[in-house]
Amino acid sequence: MIEPLGRVWVRGARRSFLPRCDRPCWQRRIPRPALFRDDLLRARPEWRDRLAEVHPELSFLALNGAAPLPASKHRIDCIYRRRTLIAAAFSMAAIESVVAQLAGTRVKEDDMLDAFAALWSARRWIVGTAETLPPEPPKDACGLPMQIVI
Repeated sequence: MIEPLGRVWVRGARRSFLPRCDRPCWQRRIPRPALFRDDLLRARPEWRDRLAEVHPELSFLALNGAAPLPASKHRIDCIYRRRTLIAAAFSMAAIESVVAQLAGTRVKEDDMLDAFAALWSARRWIVGTAETLPPEPPKDACGLPMQIVI
C-alpha cells in the first residue's frame, strides 16, 4: 500500500508513524534516507538530540585541518592519508581490528574509513564539540534543524 506523506509517496507508510507535514519536498531531490530520518524525527521528537546527519567527506575535511584531501578516496595515496587521519582520531589498533573483522566481506577500505569518519563526527556530536554546517542552521517548516554535523 502506498500512502501520501506531504508531497512524497512512501511505500507501506502508516499514518500513525509518519505524520504529515506541509513542508515542500520532492522525492527526486532529497535522498530517501534523509526523508526517512526527517519522518522519524517528526514522529519521535525526543530523538532530535541523538540523531544527526553527517557526511564523511566533511569529517575528513575537518580531520585534515580544513584542508581538502588531494586525491580521489579510491587512490592508494588518499586511502593512506585517510587511514593516518583516522588512526590519529582513534588508533591504528582500532582500524586493524575492523579490517580483520571485515576480512572476506565485500566492504572496501574506503567505505570502512568513511564509517570511521562518520563515527568521529557522531562522537563529537554526543560530547558537544561538533560544529554544524551551516553554523547557525535554519529550521524547516516542521521545526527540524537543516544541518550537517561535523
